[in-house]
Formats: sequence, C-alpha cells, structure tokens
Amino acid sequence: MPNILGKYNSKYNMPKLLGIIYIFVLNMTENKKARNESDQKEKLQIIGERLKTMRKGIAKVGYIEFSEKVDLTRNTYNNMENGRFEYNIGNLIKVLAFYEITLEQFFKDVGL
Repeated sequence: MPNILGKYNSKYNMPKLLGIIYIFVLNMTENKKARNESDQKEKLQIIGERLKTMRKGIAKVGYIEFSEKVDLTRNTYNNMENGRFEYNIGNLIKVLAFYEITLEQFFKDVGL
C-alpha cells in the first residue's frame, strides 16, 4: 500500500496534517463563498440593467415616477435597478406585472 501521507505518516505529525487539511478546506470554502458572492452580484447587476432598460425603453419615465406606478418606494426600486441588494420576488413581480410579462419570460430574456 502506498504511503499517501508521506512525511506525516506518524502519530506525532497527525495534528500538523489535520491543521494543514483544515486550512486547505477553509481556504477552499472562503474562495467558493467569494466566487458565489461575486456571481450573485453580477447576476443582480444584469437583472438591474434589464429593469432599467425596460423602464427607459417601454415605460419612458424616470425611476421615481415608475416606482410610484408599481407601488414601491423609490429607494427600493432604485436599489433594484442598481443591483444593490437581493430584493424579494414580490417586488419583482410588481414590476413585471406593469410590463405584463412573467418571471419566466423575464429571466429567459435576461439569460439567467
């Protein structure tokens, strides 16, 4: 049987090996978390850009006037357009109802 532990193949080096494994796993977890957060921010930006494009191209109004039409605070709608936070699905449905499109159509068009 091959020695897969190499120089750590003794009871005295086992704590050191476990420490190395722990640090490796911790780094992998942190890197994955950072990538996921980055991906999530990118997706929120794409959604926000799509909402802004639709508002300017279809509704042809400013974001304050539009937020009033869909019964959202202007701060909430502005944050949605700028991808600043994870908004709830109810707010997105309000906006899409104005355009008479479904969530499925919206996300298909956005490419997510």
